Amino acid sequence: MSDLLTVVKDNALAITTLVGVFTIIGAALGFWLNFRLSRKRLESDKKNLRQQMITNNIAPMRQEWINDLRKSAANFISTSVKLNNTIHELGILINRFNPDIQDEPTPEILNTTHIIGELIFKLNELYTYINILLPFSSRDNDEYRAEKLRLCMKIICDSTKSLTLDRNSHTIHTNMANKIHKYLELHAMKLLKKEWEVTKSLKEIE
Repeated sequence: MSDLLTVVKDNALAITTLVGVFTIIGAALGFWLNFRLSRKRLESDKKNLRQQMITNNIAPMRQEWINDLRKSAANFISTSVKLNNTIHELGILINRFNPDIQDEPTPEILNTTHIIGELIFKLNELYTYINILLPFSSRDNDEYRAEKLRLCMKIICDSTKSLTLDRNSHTIHTNMANKIHKYLELHAMKLLKKEWEVTKSLKEIE
């Protein structure tokens, strides 16, 4: 026991120094561990916040946009189909019209012509709205379906500008529109499916 006390007494300064060094190392290690834990916690909080922003804001906004696009595209197609049917009705009325005994178009012809004008206006209005809704292609992002959808709608709307009381213009437009409708539906469905999958697969931002 006395030998141990002697050793401690003779090396008191060295022991004190070692204790101090270990204390500093322990404090530094504790600080480093706390720093790492705090940093990891901060990164985790940031990721959780970003994911929450996606879940609560971005995904719902994308879904709302998809719903709006789906409804508007369906409205465009149904309006175009209704226009075709109304043009067909006008053709029947014109066939019945006899200029030898009738001085001016019948009220039915005038009313149907007015309805056609309203449908054409609505069709062009929907095209303008959907055109703004659709994504645009860029150098880094090719929006193939969106551009094809735009083209189909533009062809139909441009064709309405050639409509007159001449039945030939009716036939040309309705035949063309009937062919375009199936492509409209195809591109709309493909685009909506792609955008829905993007919304569904939104993941945590790194």
